[in-house]
Order: sequence, then C-alpha cells, then structure tokens
Amino acid sequence: MKTLLTELPNIGWKLLVSLLPDQHSVSFGTRKPAWRRTIPDDWREGVTHKEYWEQVDAYSELVINEAKKDISKLTELVDHLENLPEPARKQFLDYISSDSVLLLPTEERLSLWNELVDLVTKHRKFVDAKWAMTPKQVDEIDALSARLAPDSPFYLHQRLFSDRDHDLFEEKGDYEKQIQDLGRRRQIAVKEVADIESVKSVLAFAKTVQSSWRVGIAYG
Repeated sequence: MKTLLTELPNIGWKLLVSLLPDQHSVSFGTRKPAWRRTIPDDWREGVTHKEYWEQVDAYSELVINEAKKDISKLTELVDHLENLPEPARKQFLDYISSDSVLLLPTEERLSLWNELVDLVTKHRKFVDAKWAMTPKQVDEIDALSARLAPDSPFYLHQRLFSDRDHDLFEEKGDYEKQIQDLGRRRQIAVKEVADIESVKSVLAFAKTVQSSWRVGIAYG
C-alpha cells in the first residue's frame, strides 16, 4: 500500500479510502484460484477480529498521513470520519484544529468547513441511528467547524444554495415547514450578501454557488 501511494498516488489514495471500514457496505469475498496453488492446503476461511482491526488501524494511520498533504483529501475524509477508529479520528480532528488548517485562506478551507457542517447536521438529525456518532462526538466536531467558519457572508452562505435541500434540513419530518424555513434562511443570507456591495455582490455570489437561480428567487 505504501509503495502504491508512492508510485501511483491518485490510485493509491482511492484504494486506501475504499479499504476503510464502512457500516453500509458488504463483501462477498473472491473466488479461490483454480490454476495456481497460491493458497496453502491448511488455510482456514475467515479472519479474527484482532486481524481485522490491525488492518483497519494500519490503513487509518496511512490515510490520515496522506490527507495531511492535501486539503481536498482532508475534505473527502470527513465522509468517513464516523467509521474511523477513535485514535485516527482524534488525530484527524487535532490536525484540522491546528494552525496548518486554521490559517489557510478562506477559499481553501471552505469545502472542509462545508463537509463538517453537513456531517454535524446529518448526525444530529439521525441521532437514534445505529451508525450515528455520540452527541459528545458531534458537539466536538461542531465546535471545531465553528472555528473554521468563514467570517464573510459571501462565503458563509454559499452552502445554502445547492440542489440538496434535504441535506440542508436540520430536522426529520414536516418537510413543508422546513422548505419554508430554508427559504427564509436563504432570503436572510442574500440580504447579508447584498449589504456588502448591493447588486454587484449578489451577482458575484450567484456565480459561486451550485444553484444560482435560487439566489435570484431569494433576492426577489
């Protein structure tokens, strides 16, 4: 794995991420070789829990070290945070709370902040799910995301104007009410952007978001 990361870093990264534990995935194994006797006759099917977690710990350490080299990889790793072993999760959170990340320009750390906010929203919405992190863990991530949050409304509100309305809902059920609440949040957001430099800032803002037409509706 280390050799692959050195010689083919992009492919190595994709493979490494795919080897991380995932509560929503399953495996069906592979076919036993038919032509070459590469498996000893006394081999027994299955692995122990100890062997499995040794592999998980090793891959988790590798993935954290690789992610430290690239902010986009750190951002991608947020989606796997709930499945990382506690030592690796702590190492990840310690790093993104360090000056190496906190002092990055707003534009560079924006995607990381967005992913952290989405993660907190998801786990608070589905707090009773088996895969959900504990409230204490979620609160810790929320506090950290607040430190990464942009100061300017121009960057702070970009996440509200996407095509993922359901991901922006902060509660379960009563979708009509939540759609209305989201609409009001968008109107307030656009007003704050307009306060920067009137129409000029709104037009510039619309070019940065996924759904510029939602900016137009909110501004209207």
